[in-house]
Amino acid sequence: MLLLESCATHCKSPFFRVLSCRHSNYKWHSFWGEGHPNAITIIGDLSIQKDEAKRKITKAELLAILRSKRTIAISRWAAALKSYSKLLKAKRKQLKANLDKNVRVRHIFISQELDRFKDEIVIFIHQYLQKYHFKPCHLNTPLFCFDCDQQLFKDICRRLIDKKIKINDGFLVGAFDKQYFLRDPVINPSKKMREFDLRITTLDIATNILNEKICDDLYIVAPRDDLDINPLDVNVERLSVKNFKEMRYLFWMDSNYE
Repeated sequence: MLLLESCATHCKSPFFRVLSCRHSNYKWHSFWGEGHPNAITIIGDLSIQKDEAKRKITKAELLAILRSKRTIAISRWAAALKSYSKLLKAKRKQLKANLDKNVRVRHIFISQELDRFKDEIVIFIHQYLQKYHFKPCHLNTPLFCFDCDQQLFKDICRRLIDKKIKINDGFLVGAFDKQYFLRDPVINPSKKMREFDLRITTLDIATNILNEKICDDLYIVAPRDDLDINPLDVNVERLSVKNFKEMRYLFWMDSNYE
């Protein structure tokens, strides 16, 4: 239950205060979440602030934030709504406009907290490349980033190579080289061959890269919202989905998520 206490009950202050955050009161969700899909995310984020002063918001402030949001937020709070399936469908439709444009440079961060990350990440990347980066005219190499340790990262790299996927992890003579990582692959159009199919790295190495304006779209797929990734002048899509089924659905790689 998300519980807001209106200070107007006790005084003339227009403030609401988030007292608790649980997911059982769907009547409250129906008022804020169903009518304003992004409101549940805004209020949910407020509810976890340690400073009580930061857990306060006026109705005017809330409405102003809602009006400034042009895209639908798929957050961990939204997952509790009865209309979650409708939100996924609406977000899927919203993402399609940019996914249909092969000229856009895409960076994709996927948290290892996603359900069955280790088992499904290689399959997801393979399916993504088959849909969005398989033609000679697909010139913008996608970048995938994870928050896993180096042992798991190396295992993912090995499994991708086993699938005949050519990777660029940015390491040159045993050290990460940013220029080497971000270079364009050499392409042989006549043989339909390219030097590498994707860039792949980890968050501890690439946080600064993800915060630079070197992509058109940055997809952050993570259950939590505390990542220090906020690049300027980049379309950032924060997708707090629960599993790879939902992620494939949003990326138009599958027709359903159940």
